[in-house]
Amino acid sequence: MSSPEDLDQFLQLCMWDIAAGARQLYRRLPGVAEHAEDAGLQLVLSELASVAGMCADRLFMTGGKHSGPDNLWMAGILDDAERDTRTIAPGPLLDLAIVGAVRKALQAKLASIDTAHATARALEDSTSGAALKLSRAEAEVHDRELADLLDRLAAQAARGGRGGARGRRRRVGAAG
Repeated sequence: MSSPEDLDQFLQLCMWDIAAGARQLYRRLPGVAEHAEDAGLQLVLSELASVAGMCADRLFMTGGKHSGPDNLWMAGILDDAERDTRTIAPGPLLDLAIVGAVRKALQAKLASIDTAHATARALEDSTSGAALKLSRAEAEVHDRELADLLDRLAAQAARGGRGGARGRRRRVGAAG
């Protein structure tokens, strides 16, 4: 089905899209995580990849659609994250870039889930609705965990951690 013709087909396409994106996270995120230096970040990424695999399975089973297009947004975001691992030296700066890319992926996933969930509600499809609600909760938890790492990673970079800003600090209002 290349173009949905009714709301039920649209929901199936939405479910496929979210599941395909989650499958990409499951398959590709461990390779990105290998480049992270921060142990807390490595743990969150490992857990996120595992949960993404379960999410993909859940949505593939619930959605009833067994083929569809690739999730181009997720592919592009993960392409950027992989490029960062090749172009930014290991350390706090790379860890910050990884957090940013993965949070971008999670935000794309959350936006897609919201669309699918509204569609499921309109169709009174409680099975899909429940699967989407769980997927949303999982993505929100991981997004929060990643957001909580940002200040510590940025502080490490500011202190001149490996790959960091080498201690150069810019004060607000200071002459450039």
